[in-house]
Amino acid sequence: TGLIIGSAFITNAIFSAFLGRLGDRIGYRKVLVTSTILAGLIYIPQSFVTETWQLMALQGLFGITLGGMIPAISSLLANYSKTGQEGAVYGLDNSVLSGARAVAPLLGAWIALLFNDIRPAFLFTAGTLAAILLPPSREQNAPAKGA
Repeated sequence: TGLIIGSAFITNAIFSAFLGRLGDRIGYRKVLVTSTILAGLIYIPQSFVTETWQLMALQGLFGITLGGMIPAISSLLANYSKTGQEGAVYGLDNSVLSGARAVAPLLGAWIALLFNDIRPAFLFTAGTLAAILLPPSREQNAPAKGA
């Protein structure tokens, strides 16, 4: 388990600086959307692996996409944060990320227990990544009352 999870974080560490610089050149949104799409696509075959090395390789590929998502999100937060509020925004982002790292394995284990198989947990993750790419509803795009 440590090697499988570690493979994602090793590739994340290797590729995050490269993908962060790519975001500087082509735009953070493009890197974020592309990385999220690829992450979702990489999770689908994880539900079909039959060998540990296959899961480790796919988690390594996922780590590359994570290396694109995290710097892009941080950069977008920096761009959209009000001056003087950056620390609070980064603190909230770090709290959400830490919470997600705790809740995600619990949710994955719950899904695996619910279906008596771990495969649906990977498909659920792929679906979640696809869902976050959906455009916001019209109500979310509407200006606030009085604005």
